[in-house]
Amino acid sequence: MNTITSNIFATAKKVEKPSVKSKTHKTIIATHLENKVQRFNQLKQDIDNLEAEKKMLEGELKSFGREQFCLMFQATKLRPESFIIQDNIGANVMFLATDKYTIVTTEKAEFIESITPELLNKTKIFSFDEEILQRNLEAISNAILGADMIDEDKNNLIIATEKIEIKKGAIDTLGQYKEVANVFELVNPICMLKPQK
Repeated sequence: MNTITSNIFATAKKVEKPSVKSKTHKTIIATHLENKVQRFNQLKQDIDNLEAEKKMLEGELKSFGREQFCLMFQATKLRPESFIIQDNIGANVMFLATDKYTIVTTEKAEFIESITPELLNKTKIFSFDEEILQRNLEAISNAILGADMIDEDKNNLIIATEKIEIKKGAIDTLGQYKEVANVFELVNPICMLKPQK
């Protein structure tokens, strides 16, 4: 039997995501609904098509906004405020680059860390395997390392995940970099568009 002599948190296991199984469903005929299912399906399809077009336009507008944001940042070395984008018929939309960021993958985190580690914030999150915790609740209350538990349960009790994210305020520091647009793309702040009247 192995005895745990180091920090119990160092033995935390990684969480595996369970696979999802598909189901077959029973069909119920509802003639009293007339064509409401067909109409619902058509509306859903129309909305999906409009959403797809909206996403495409939003992508173009955000791309233009990001480009202009970076150019202004490069020129002034100060974070630009939100600004209005106007098309050739006079329609307006406000562009905002927020101090919130998309999820950072491990690969992207490693790349950012090799270039500008000051932009990252790493946090270890520990949680308990609920089944093992319930099975050993009384022993755990006495103390984890000195508890009357089998070593395998001690090793698997605590689950560790590492949360890596872009530091709050990173967007404000972009002016210090020679290639603002490249760092902007790396940290990938969440950008928003707000239609204006």
